[in-house]
Amino acid sequence: MSSPYDPQITAISHAIRDGSCVVILGPNLIFDRTEIHEILKQKLAAAGYPDIAMDADELVYLKDSTQRSVYAGQLREYMQVSAMPDLISKLARLPLSLIVTLSPDRIIAAAFKALGLPVQEQYYNHKRNPGPLPLFDAEHPMIYNLFGREDKPESLILTSRDLVDFIFDVVGKHTLPRELDDLLSSEYRMFLFLGFDFSKWYMRLLFRLLHLDESDSTGFGPAALQLDDTLRNYYAQHYNLSLIGLDADQLVDQLLDRCGDCLRTSGAEMRPLGTQLRDKVEEDDLGGAFELLRVNGSRIRTRDAELHDLCIMQAGNWEKLRRDEHANLLSQADADLQRSKIKAALLYIATQLDALL
Repeated sequence: MSSPYDPQITAISHAIRDGSCVVILGPNLIFDRTEIHEILKQKLAAAGYPDIAMDADELVYLKDSTQRSVYAGQLREYMQVSAMPDLISKLARLPLSLIVTLSPDRIIAAAFKALGLPVQEQYYNHKRNPGPLPLFDAEHPMIYNLFGREDKPESLILTSRDLVDFIFDVVGKHTLPRELDDLLSSEYRMFLFLGFDFSKWYMRLLFRLLHLDESDSTGFGPAALQLDDTLRNYYAQHYNLSLIGLDADQLVDQLLDRCGDCLRTSGAEMRPLGTQLRDKVEEDDLGGAFELLRVNGSRIRTRDAELHDLCIMQAGNWEKLRRDEHANLLSQADADLQRSKIKAALLYIATQLDALL
């Protein structure tokens, strides 16, 4: 059945096929930032750090470097144990050279790895000059965390001051890596925006960064049908941006259908999930094991909520063990014991997955 958005979806699928499409992921595609803040606020208040507020732009007020460090650590822990939405695994299948994300998580890269697909990761740190990027293309795709990465706390855009510094450096002084800036500013580029609130004031700055106001590039993005018509028309006239009345899942599903013959494939995913998990444990790749569980979190939660809760609990145990080892809080014997317990739990989970999926 045809839809009024067929011409736009066809244009996007053609750009994906010919390598001219760049996907830009917004801060709200995977996570609800307001919900994250409320969870972290409660945790920090219980730890003796009250009064951490969030402004209308979903940036936080942090009084000092200690409060910032604690908040960043809690944010990383939250993202490390979060389930992988099916949408992200679907995106990994599209033959894209570059995905730029404004969220600091590493979930999209984890989706590539869980599917046995090659991927490169780079991030921008507004506190230092960036180095050159390695070559990337559809065979060697790049995930670029524009607002920093959760495992590099100094790079994160958490506060309004961070954002102002970022805008001054990137928009004013053009400090993006040259390879990235050249690609983003090239003519006839197409951008697909997913996970954005197009009513936010900073969208215009993002469009400026991508040179949508001065090139022959075009942009598309899913948007609620009730978005103000004046804003829609403004974006269309000034930035050549078309907003499609579909949600992100619907749009990506249609793109998968249109690009069916050129999607990335993986032999790993054909093997049962329990077998994949068991192999990771036997290889002593516990980080890879928990990435695998996170990528498949939605599938597991749908079929067995208690098993999903166990996965989250063990991921928390794994993160705590890593922190304690890094801080030299455990003897080698205690660390080995904790690692053995986590491995035993993972093997139990693998056995349950054999019967479940």
